[in-house]
Amino acid sequence: MRRSADGEFFHVDRAVDRIRTEAGDGYSALMEEELLLAVEELADCSVVAAQDRGRTVPAAIVTLRREATAEDLLRRANTALDRAGQPRLALLEIAPTPEAIPLGPTGKVLKRRLRKKYAALEEYRPADPKAVAVTAAVGHGSTEALA
Repeated sequence: MRRSADGEFFHVDRAVDRIRTEAGDGYSALMEEELLLAVEELADCSVVAAQDRGRTVPAAIVTLRREATAEDLLRRANTALDRAGQPRLALLEIAPTPEAIPLGPTGKVLKRRLRKKYAALEEYRPADPKAVAVTAAVGHGSTEALA
């Protein structure tokens, strides 16, 4: 639940999809909505809780409508999340194809698989390091280290 400045309450996410970070709680459904509204290159996105050296941080995997760099997308995504009062993404990965995002039989994203994929960002090695951007606070400090 989230309470607005007007005192109204909103259901924003399932408890399992709440991301408890040092910067405060993030709500994946709300974060995804903000990203899709603010970053026009995104066709779709999924935000999950990742782990970086024992800290919980948000990570996103996205599909694109048109070409963009992971670094530019991460910068713009975090600007949008700052405006929405949500924690910043620690990692943004561009999926090579829409099929790279795991879906269940009903077409819903299998976030448990994404949480497992991003369970140790300091050890994560993507297939295409150029498709990933990380914030300086994350284990690697730059996408160079992801190679």
